[in-house]
Amino acid sequence: MRAAMRAAMEAAMEARERRGAGRKGAALLALAGLVAGCGSAPPAVVTKPPESAEAPRPWPRASLGVEGIHVSMPGAPREERQRWVGRRGGVVELHGLRLADGDETTPDYAVWRLRLTEGWPEPVLDASTLVAMALSGIEETGEAQTLTHQGFEGRAVEGRAAGPSGWTEHVLARAFAVGGSAYLLTVGAPSGHIDRKDAERFFSSFQLALPWRVHASADGGFTVSLPEAAVMLAETEGEATEEAAMHSLFLGGEEQMMFTVFHREVPSAWLETKGDEPPRALKELLPGDLPGGPATPFEDLTITRIPGKPAWELRGRYRGKEHHFCFHVVFVGTRMISVGVASTREDVQQDARAVRFFGSLQVRRKH
Repeated sequence: MRAAMRAAMEAAMEARERRGAGRKGAALLALAGLVAGCGSAPPAVVTKPPESAEAPRPWPRASLGVEGIHVSMPGAPREERQRWVGRRGGVVELHGLRLADGDETTPDYAVWRLRLTEGWPEPVLDASTLVAMALSGIEETGEAQTLTHQGFEGRAVEGRAAGPSGWTEHVLARAFAVGGSAYLLTVGAPSGHIDRKDAERFFSSFQLALPWRVHASADGGFTVSLPEAAVMLAETEGEATEEAAMHSLFLGGEEQMMFTVFHREVPSAWLETKGDEPPRALKELLPGDLPGGPATPFEDLTITRIPGKPAWELRGRYRGKEHHFCFHVVFVGTRMISVGVASTREDVQQDARAVRFFGSLQVRRKH
């Protein structure tokens, strides 16, 4: 019996061990499968943040202060001068900056100021004529666009022109009229080699800082500063004397700005005043119309004394082109000195150029 029971117990233990071994093997197989499964799974995808667009390479800034030119180009330009003879026999002088490396596949960049110097019978003041002269070397192949730059009228064109080596260049150009001068910007290269974004970057970088010059009276009794590009009107270029002289200088632009410098001797009786009443000399000045203006009375006229000075300020407007004007009139002894600005801007006296013009007047007493 005991032998039979022992045999049964041993058989049960062997069966239990076999079942345990089977579960252990299954567990090992399951673990192996899990490990194998982890090893064969695709790696996790790591998304990188999008890279920002590469910033454009900075362009050096170039200036030609004597001409008021400030611009950016993809390299360092050279200062150059050229000289043309126009169809009417007048001379056109160009002074500017040009970037050209001699590579036919690389665009050339240039900016010029064009001056009409000798041989012209009279000043050319019409903006469209000056712009057409600046663009005369370009055969237009696209539609031109009218535009302005800092208040000065101009055009943008696309076309072709003869290049430095004689081949036909593709050209993008802009030109503006300033007083009696013109400014011309060009980008030129063989067809297919102009990056329009770079060309626009060049055009957009152009800034005009008008140079100023000193205008002195014939007798040296006073000086005043005004924009160098302002051109003297032919009808006021007569011989100046110590008794009287009047000069009108045209700058133009959208506001048709014009500067006037006038002086004359007046009888001492004309300077007599009562309180804040303007002297008679001012009333003598008023009937004369501004050069280019209609022979009609001034309107909305106000006359006020400038505090602390023997001087008066006159403001008003005249009809025709609806010009508004502002004069500063100073009396030194029996001499009347008047500097004025006229434009289509109603508050012309607030224009930065007018403020600088009036503030620059320097007067000395005559001995």
